[in-house]
Amino acid sequence: MGEIRSTLDIIMEKTKGLTMTEEEKREFKRREMAGKARGLIQKYMDGIIDLDRVKIEAAAAGEGRKDTFRQIMIEESMDWIEPGQDNEAVLKILNNMTGIDIHPVREILADFEGRMEEEKTARETALRTGLKEKGISGSAVIPNIEADQEWIHYVADIKEEFRYLLNKLE
Repeated sequence: MGEIRSTLDIIMEKTKGLTMTEEEKREFKRREMAGKARGLIQKYMDGIIDLDRVKIEAAAAGEGRKDTFRQIMIEESMDWIEPGQDNEAVLKILNNMTGIDIHPVREILADFEGRMEEEKTARETALRTGLKEKGISGSAVIPNIEADQEWIHYVADIKEEFRYLLNKLE
């Protein structure tokens, strides 16, 4: 009867002659650091660790490649910022962990939140008018803007623009 080989044995045999290029090693290390940064941010956002603990773990994770880890923390933090949400925790990470000026981020957020609120009010008014034309009116009538296709497209477009402006700040 033949020998039963483990999956690891088979993989090791098939990859025996393969080596990683320097570029592949750098990319692998960057992805590993991005995963650590994402994990730290997630733990902080979930309230599992405080900012001091994030700093300690970030220092250990970025040892030897501090500038790269700082840039990764900026990129990963920016992914958490959403208009209309409470972004204070993420902004604390950006300010305390990366040292970037968060005032431009706050300005972009305020601008987009203002624009979204104006458009939301205009869409709700248009929906009410449309319902009234169909004979549906009254104080209990509340248009469901979240199901409105025009609003959904507007939100998608404005978030894309928002992401573009945030990425320019990095």
